[in-house]
Amino acid sequence: LPIINLQLMALPGTSWKGIEFNNENLQVKFSSCSFANSGITGNLNKLEILPSCTFTNSLIDLYEATIAINNTTFYNTNILLNNYLQKPVNATISHSSFQNSTSNILISITHYPDYLLDDNVIFYENGTGINLEYSGTSTSQHIVQNCTIQKTGSNQELSWGIRIYHSFADIQNN
Repeated sequence: LPIINLQLMALPGTSWKGIEFNNENLQVKFSSCSFANSGITGNLNKLEILPSCTFTNSLIDLYEATIAINNTTFYNTNILLNNYLQKPVNATISHSSFQNSTSNILISITHYPDYLLDDNVIFYENGTGINLEYSGTSTSQHIVQNCTIQKTGSNQELSWGIRIYHSFADIQNN
């Protein structure tokens, strides 16, 4: 299902989540779309976010979905990917920029057997830039490479650029 030039915006301070999917067979491609104070949540088979999309004060919160994000800009937006049923899905986030998330985790990938984070610029204020839990396998792709990861906040609290817990990860040229 291609979605092109969508402008999805909620008023600042509202609690509207945006689009929620509940169809494990659905495949969606967003191109040249803009999300503000809203986001994408739920369960679907595959989500592709193609170049020229922007997310501002938003959230991507998906479970058991293959996700491919390329050349997308995120401001104060988090990506939370959960695959608790351990389906054969993968996550690819490449050539994208993340700025100034105030939440505790900017990108969280949990129970994904296969993932690639490549050539991203990640600036976060506190907590963790990239969080990997129970992800990767000895025979899958499990790579974080060519990323710039920087904490921009001034607080002295404990912080991780990349946090890896019970996961396989090849960390290269970051």
